[in-house]
Amino acid sequence: MAWRFKVSKYKNAVGIVPRKEDWLSDVKVGSPQSCGNHIKASAAFMAFNVENRGGGSLGVMPLGSKGRFDPNAPLLHAHSDLITDFDFSPFDDGMLATGSTDANVHIWHIPESGLESSLCTPEYSVPQFDKRVENVLFHPTTEFILTVAYYDAIKLWDILHQKELFCCRGPQDQIQSTSWRGDGSTIVTSAKDKTLRIHDPRAASVVMECVSHPSPKDSRVVWLGNTDNILSTGYSQSRVREISLRDIRSFSKPYKTQPFDSSTGILMPLYDADTRMLFLAGKADVSIMYWELADKEPYVTENMKHIGIVQTKGICLVPKRGVDAMAGEVNRVLQLTANSVIPITYQVPRKTFREFHSDLFPETSVSRSAQTVQQWSSGGSAALATTSLDPGKRATPTLQVHRGPLENRTEEEAINENSNINENSNANSNVNVNSNVNSSNNKNGVSYSNGVPVPAPRSRTSDVNNKTATDRNNCNKPTVAVKKSDCGKPEKGQRESSGSSNICSLMKAYEGEDNTDNKEDTTTTSTTTTTTTPHATDKQDEESCSKLASLRAQFECRSVSCEEQPRGGSEERKDEEDLAPEILLHTQHCTPHDDSQSQAVSEVVTPGGAVLLSAHPPSSPAALRRNNTARTRSFRRICKFRHLKGTAGHRSTHVENLRDLSTTMPGESDGIACNSVYVLLPLSGAGGKVSVLKHEKGGRQPDGVIPAYLSGANVLDFAMDPFDESLLLTGYDIEVSS
Repeated sequence: MAWRFKVSKYKNAVGIVPRKEDWLSDVKVGSPQSCGNHIKASAAFMAFNVENRGGGSLGVMPLGSKGRFDPNAPLLHAHSDLITDFDFSPFDDGMLATGSTDANVHIWHIPESGLESSLCTPEYSVPQFDKRVENVLFHPTTEFILTVAYYDAIKLWDILHQKELFCCRGPQDQIQSTSWRGDGSTIVTSAKDKTLRIHDPRAASVVMECVSHPSPKDSRVVWLGNTDNILSTGYSQSRVREISLRDIRSFSKPYKTQPFDSSTGILMPLYDADTRMLFLAGKADVSIMYWELADKEPYVTENMKHIGIVQTKGICLVPKRGVDAMAGEVNRVLQLTANSVIPITYQVPRKTFREFHSDLFPETSVSRSAQTVQQWSSGGSAALATTSLDPGKRATPTLQVHRGPLENRTEEEAINENSNINENSNANSNVNVNSNVNSSNNKNGVSYSNGVPVPAPRSRTSDVNNKTATDRNNCNKPTVAVKKSDCGKPEKGQRESSGSSNICSLMKAYEGEDNTDNKEDTTTTSTTTTTTTPHATDKQDEESCSKLASLRAQFECRSVSCEEQPRGGSEERKDEEDLAPEILLHTQHCTPHDDSQSQAVSEVVTPGGAVLLSAHPPSSPAALRRNNTARTRSFRRICKFRHLKGTAGHRSTHVENLRDLSTTMPGESDGIACNSVYVLLPLSGAGGKVSVLKHEKGGRQPDGVIPAYLSGANVLDFAMDPFDESLLLTGYDIEVSS
């Protein structure tokens, strides 16, 4: 039972619909009738059916397009009849394959800048088939291999060398859906003969088959990544929509069947193998269901359902290279309606999105071919390399891939580029390992001839707790001209901590900030001489990262703002220990005859028993405020009333059963006035009546006439004297009296 209640990090993912201004609107989709999803997306573009030339055209727009779709916008005039299906290459965001009822398949190249004019000439055309084309699909691991399903056959085509590779037959009726296994070894199909078949295209044979759904209506199938599981959607014998999960090791019987409703629109499944998120949308439905898949009972778990306001014509998933990982967007669904394209973002709520959340974004497949067409045809099964979606670990701002026209492409080029990426990934991992080793050696006092490596941000307090007394004495600190201290502790009555401005000045001097204004605030008198050794620069580089970690910790644990902390209190002493754990700070205040010339004398006691005296001039109010907010200047200000919440009093304190309240008060009047004793309400009727009630006499008012103050004229406004609780001021049409 423990597995049933296992917590998933994606269970709270919710679909976020942007404003209508951020939709792509005024799109004339029409009513395409085919087994395709009518919309597809790459990391750079999205393509969708438009009502033009009998359905033989596509609209191609950049992925982030929004606003009104220009009716004169350039289109992709691909076929002379309805486009039944189309697909973007996973290795080139600008390569698009289209299939149509005219039995043709074309390959198109979309320029990196998008369509500037209507496109009519394809880069390559597959020889015409003898039946209408139902599905086109690129191979998941090998570039230039295109899968074409037409009626009862499947053909694999090498579009680079322009030749047919393999042909598979088996279905007795029209093929409705196809899906590749994640490693590209086998392909599964669903057909109108109510049968699921797994084909091995390199052997040109059907490996296994079984009865899918009892109804001969439309069905869809999707292979769940590089696993042994297959999901199909269809109708039961009672015409109820359902999904079935099968394991190819026992293919004849599904291990899970989930029924839904009896709607007429076929369920279109979208599966993300990285997060195991499943999206189901029915044609003509207004809702999009989100489920999670698991390897144990209950196998499928329903999560947040998106309820829209428009019917769905088609749906697709944006590749992981096109999502905004820094905003917590784990998936993005594009919903095609009758006249718009709606981007729906599925976001996992987090406290902050200032950093990359690696637990939400596992490594995803790269857009480089794992092998050549010849290698795959000979039985190769190389897997795609993976890469991180972390923006800090990639060399380019985006992960879009544009490789140019097909006629300028070669397989060797793609494989060489893939090898370079793997070598760079290994080099980066070696650099990371060396950096970690250098950081650990630097803590132990090891010197480097190539410079001191900058360690990762870490807590200064944890370093202090781990250091021994010997390490503290041997650590490299800036040396100063000092005098010997006669005592290691402050005298009785002496303050143990300085003001906020001294703490901030010490922090800036200790960490080596290069700010002109801060340097003026921390200037010492001529009686103190400081000499910095070459080790100071190394220490400043090391402490700069610790400062960032300290600021982030203070910002995320902000129960009390910096301005609210009492000067010289326990929290300030804690900040001092956190800023300089090896230095004890004692401050003596000298009070001259002229208070305006008072100065604070500070003693800095080092672990060796030496003392440094410095006098700090009084800071201006502006400088003091700047110093107080130095630690949080990178973040927004915190309000102590941000959690204020109003709570209604008990019902016995409510004033109820009020009657004949005036509804003709002018808009300039509040219509009510009160102080700590009375509540004033205007009543309707002649004479300008104002009811005066006491707070302490709340509850239901007795039936009958409500006691009121009679003004004698129509009251326009009234107010209570803030200095006299029994004085009422009323305003009339003709004069003001009290």
